Amino acid sequence: MKTVAISVFLLGTLCSPGIMRAECTWALWESKIIINAATFSRPPKDLSQLERWTFVDAFMTKPDCQDGKEKTMNDLYVSLSKSKKDEEQSEKLTKEKETITDSSQGSYTRIKFKCIPDTIDPRGK
Repeated sequence: MKTVAISVFLLGTLCSPGIMRAECTWALWESKIIINAATFSRPPKDLSQLERWTFVDAFMTKPDCQDGKEKTMNDLYVSLSKSKKDEEQSEKLTKEKETITDSSQGSYTRIKFKCIPDTIDPRGK
């Protein structure tokens, strides 16, 4: 009887929400590629060489991460839109699914947001 009680206690401890949450978090990452005049003068063979990944935030669940991604993208899009001086520049700013692109002022910037398990590092490290 003691063995069963100890086994149940250990199983309950190992599978508690606190333990499981620590192992199953989601990370929001931002990937940015900027192409400008300097980049065009010596372009890389692979655009991924220009890609820079930055950690944004951590979430307990994938749906929470997706919500955080939407909020982060919306906030960034609004901020970038306000910085545009005229309608022509504003037309060069787009937001689709998980990507914001800006092709105004003689450069191209692509910012992509991804929710991935925290056990995966998109930088390949």
